[in-house]
Amino acid sequence: AFILDPATSTVTEPVVIGTKSCYPAQTPKVERLADCCFTTGILPREDGLVDLYSGVGDSDEGRITIDNPFVDVPAGQWYTDAVLWAYESGITTGADATHFNPGGTLVRQNMVTFLMRFAKTMGVDTSARADLSGYTEAGQILPYAMDAMQWAVKVGLIQGVTPTKLDPRGNSTRAQVATILYALEGKPENTANQFGDVAPTAWYYAPVNWCATNGIVVGTGNGNYEPQRDVTREELVTILRSYADYL
Repeated sequence: AFILDPATSTVTEPVVIGTKSCYPAQTPKVERLADCCFTTGILPREDGLVDLYSGVGDSDEGRITIDNPFVDVPAGQWYTDAVLWAYESGITTGADATHFNPGGTLVRQNMVTFLMRFAKTMGVDTSARADLSGYTEAGQILPYAMDAMQWAVKVGLIQGVTPTKLDPRGNSTRAQVATILYALEGKPENTANQFGDVAPTAWYYAPVNWCATNGIVVGTGNGNYEPQRDVTREELVTILRSYADYL
C-alpha cells in the first residue's frame, strides 16, 4: 500500500501487505502484466485474520488470508473496518509495526498528517505550502509532518492558536476534526443543531452539525457531541472513512 500525490508524482514509502506469489498461479493475457497485483479490498474475519482481495495479472482476481497487521485491533469492533481501510489506503501504518493504539490521542501535527494522506487518496491537490517561520514553535514540527502542516495552514484548514503560536504538539479535538472537514467542503450552508453541548455561538457549531447531518460524525450519547474532547485514533479513521463514503 502507498499514497500517490498526483500533483508531484511522488509516493510514500510502500507497506507490503501481500505479494503475487501468495495467490494461486494465473495466466495473464499480456505477459508483461504477469507480476501485477492490485489490492481491491481488505476485510476482517471473526478468527482475527483478514481477507485480502486483489486483481491478479490483467484478467483474474484472488483472495488470500493474511494476519491482521495490528494485534490491538480485534475483529468485530466498531472501528475495525475503518482501521484496516486506513491501513490499506496508506493513511496510517500504525503506532508501530504491530500496534495501531486505537484509543490513543493525536497531537495536531499527527492529525493533520492523517488528513493530508487522506486528501491525497481523494485526489486533492496537496502541493500548496505555507511559510511557517512566523510561528515561534515551528521547530517543534517533526520532519514527517512538515509538509502536512505547511499544506493545511496554506489552504486554511488549520490556523495558529495565536498569531505566533501554531501549537503542533497540542492535542486535537473532535471539534477541530469536524471543522477541517467542513472547510474541505467549502463551508456549506449551516444546519440545525443536533447536540445539547454545541452552542449556537461556538466556532465549531456549523462544522459539527454539518458533519453530523451528513453522517460523518456521531454523538457520544445523551444528546452530546463532546466537541472539546481529544479525538482518538479510532475515532479519526472512522470519521475519515465516513467522509470518504459521503464523497
